[in-house]
Amino acid sequence: MMKISNPCVLQTQMTILRDQVEKAFSRDTASSVSMGSGPSAGQCAATAAIVFNKFGGSLVSTNIKNESHWFNRIQVGDTLFDVDITGDQFGLPTIQISKAGTLYEHTRIRERNELNEETIQRATKLARRANIDLEKFE
Repeated sequence: MMKISNPCVLQTQMTILRDQVEKAFSRDTASSVSMGSGPSAGQCAATAAIVFNKFGGSLVSTNIKNESHWFNRIQVGDTLFDVDITGDQFGLPTIQISKAGTLYEHTRIRERNELNEETIQRATKLARRANIDLEKFE
């Protein structure tokens, strides 16, 4: 698991990761219930699982346009940041980084065990196609 040393490194790492996964997004790595549009439509939970696997922190979610949206909360030094690299599916900036609790209203922490097996399989497939090494999901 990679530790992030400062906000500039966080931005750089998220940009690199988003570039990698975007090239691998496909219909079979997207949630079938997504109503979003754009490259990352339906990819948020699988992508958040990859970010969680690579960088630790917490999984978080909110509702946007009546749809569940997953993203991440990552510790950088003494500060927690909410990190969303799939916001474009809702017409938002592709990569958003903000102090924890300020990115979206009604954000809630999700437990690792709330990632269902189908999401883990999509995340694993997405990571493999993007040439991202993951630790085994426990």
